[in-house]
Amino acid sequence: MKFKAKIDHLNSKEGPLKAYASIVIDDALAIDGIRLLEAKNKHLFLSFPSRKYTDRNGEGKYKDVCYPLSAEVREEMTKAVVEAYKKELSETQDENSEESEQDEEDETEGQVLCNM
Repeated sequence: MKFKAKIDHLNSKEGPLKAYASIVIDDALAIDGIRLLEAKNKHLFLSFPSRKYTDRNGEGKYKDVCYPLSAEVREEMTKAVVEAYKKELSETQDENSEESEQDEEDETEGQVLCNM
């Protein structure tokens, strides 16, 4: 199977949610709404789209809408999403670094340094 992962949104807030992602499988099936989460041990894992329902006892529960059927497929999907996440983080940091450098240049433009 071939997986193409894309990060739809990076989460900048503190907490376990790191990003929302989508994945295309074999150019035939797309899954949106995948959440990339970080466990307490810093391990990244995927949470697949789910919906809330009420069981017979009136309790609210969640059921996955779709999910991998084998550990191997889950591992490959996780790997694809984590690689896309790291790439997106790197690109975002590069953009922020360039903006920072430009801000510093703007702040010093027009200033004259004098030695006394």
